[in-house]
Amino acid sequence: MSVKLDTNSLKVIGMFEGRTGAKVKDCYIWEDEIDLVVKPGEMGLAIGKGGSNIKALQGEMGKGLRIYEYSDDAKSFINSLISPVKATGIEIKDINNKKQAIITLPFEDKPRIIGKKGKNIHRIKALLERHHHISDVRIK
Repeated sequence: MSVKLDTNSLKVIGMFEGRTGAKVKDCYIWEDEIDLVVKPGEMGLAIGKGGSNIKALQGEMGKGLRIYEYSDDAKSFINSLISPVKATGIEIKDINNKKQAIITLPFEDKPRIIGKKGKNIHRIKALLERHHHISDVRIK
């Protein structure tokens, strides 16, 4: 699946790749943070020793950064999106020709994944739609 990127996203990707050496597959710029999806095996390069790359780039960009590792397998990608939380189960279902992910989590981790006013789950849904055509995410 190809993702269309705007000029700002391309600038962020260029800065990030130049600084880290990690190859970026996607960049989603939100009001307060930037989500970057790196190619498989690039997570260590992206983060840097002790998180040094993330800290430096957050300072330069003036926004928080969230880094996820891409996978062609939707379940593996979901695990990256919710890390460090561990899902106890992930199901991908087709309902009325639309894909839905059902993520089962320990009760105490649900608020962390959903986020304040649903902010985190909204991000997860957006990235799953872009990369795996999963249009709905349910937490149980």
